[in-house]
Amino acid sequence: MRLSAVDVGSNSALLLIADVLEGKPPVIIDEALVTTRLGKGVEESGELSPEALKDGLDALVDFSRRMDEAEVEAYLAVATGLLRRADNWQNFSDRVYEQIGLRIALITPQKEAELSFLSATTSLELPGDVVVLDIGAGSAQLSLGSGAVIRESVSLPLGSLRLTERFIPEAPTSNDDLSGLQDYIRKQLQEEEGGWLRKVGAVPLVVVGGTAVALIALKLGLAQYERDAIHGESLTADDVAGTVAALAPLGQEERGERMPFEPERAAIILAGTLVLQEFMRFLEKDAVQVCWWGLSYGLLLRLYEILAEE
Repeated sequence: MRLSAVDVGSNSALLLIADVLEGKPPVIIDEALVTTRLGKGVEESGELSPEALKDGLDALVDFSRRMDEAEVEAYLAVATGLLRRADNWQNFSDRVYEQIGLRIALITPQKEAELSFLSATTSLELPGDVVVLDIGAGSAQLSLGSGAVIRESVSLPLGSLRLTERFIPEAPTSNDDLSGLQDYIRKQLQEEEGGWLRKVGAVPLVVVGGTAVALIALKLGLAQYERDAIHGESLTADDVAGTVAALAPLGQEERGERMPFEPERAAIILAGTLVLQEFMRFLEKDAVQVCWWGLSYGLLLRLYEILAEE
């Protein structure tokens, strides 16, 4: 069965097309990532900007064409993060449907966490309990569970785009600005301390999302994203701290030169790295495992389950 998943996020839009058969991993036919910055400025203005709307629509038009060419039998498309806060999101969604026939559902943080968790535990074949951290552009989700079942979950306003705009919009980044962002992240985590976050103990931590994938690419010195090299690779606390120290003094252009595989992410990579660093400190983790696949992979698996039950 040829299926497709579309993830419309605050920073980028992702397309995944695969053949899915019962009991076997999906066979990827096509995948694409386009930086749209749909969520840029939403925190302040409450609306998607005209420029972001154009870039978002252009990406989805291309996705729709690729789905048609691949003869996709069914699809699911979702939107997440800061798009939940945009007053004109529904207008944009309606326009997409009218122009290309693509229906996009705006999902909750809980559903977002569920799909990312399913993606990580399935693609990495993780037995037993695991904690999955999804660092998005608009928010971060942390979930505890096993298999496809989440027992605890929390969503925090710690997205890389959101934090960049609020705390460190300039590059190079001063020590004072870095400290201000670190303090904010720590405060958000401390406010959850009465819950389950301090109880994860020795449970392994897996990270999904563009920040983690980019950090592995930087660590390995990759000139382009290589799925097999990245998926399942580990980041240590020293790796993360080293990236913060290396990127903070650089200007925006210099950061982009360090990331030839995705120079657009250079604008928000530092904030995302600080989020990962503070989660690792809070959870007392010396290392994390990185999952290449994010929400779109989980969405693909969920779509297959839905169709199989019909």
